[in-house]
Amino acid sequence: MFANAGIAEKTNFYETHDTGIEPPPPLTLLVSNISLDAVILTSYLALHYFRLSKVSGQDKTLIMTASCGGIYPSYYSPIYSAAKHGVVGLMRSIAKSYWTFDKIRVNAICPGVVKTNLLTVKEWGNFPEEYFTPVEKIVEGVLVLLDGKDSVSDNRIDAVVEKNGILWGEALEISGTNHYYREAPKVCDDAMKAVMKATDIQELEH
Repeated sequence: MFANAGIAEKTNFYETHDTGIEPPPPLTLLVSNISLDAVILTSYLALHYFRLSKVSGQDKTLIMTASCGGIYPSYYSPIYSAAKHGVVGLMRSIAKSYWTFDKIRVNAICPGVVKTNLLTVKEWGNFPEEYFTPVEKIVEGVLVLLDGKDSVSDNRIDAVVEKNGILWGEALEISGTNHYYREAPKVCDDAMKAVMKATDIQELEH
């Protein structure tokens, strides 16, 4: 399953509104609806239908499209960036359970700028031409995650090695013709480690 959808906002988040004491016009949330909510729904349905599959021995995998804007702040498009951060967070939150209990590998790609219909020609002109990521490299990254193993050894991270080389729970950043595995932030102290460990369950007791 490939949760590959996203749009960028066409409105100015920082626009000044001459409305006196009245609130500004409502902000459209179509960007977050498509770029995050749709990925959440797709992931939920994927788990259901993968469980229903009667095919044994088949590698079950869910790949999400996030963005470099899901790792770094994208100042021009904060809603898009927030949604893509959410995609990375969703992937990291469900990947362990999906793999442990249902042997479904969940990963995400985080591409740099790729010249698609996401933006207009004028908007793409704001980016340095020499640093665009080729579509072919995105395909290569998806195939790496689809295959479940990476033949490139010098860009592996410890987490991949700990998983016996099987790729699940990985955020694959793609920049130009290179790709990198981005680890989740480390916990700040033992107290936070204990707090986050308490969330390592599938259901709370009521």
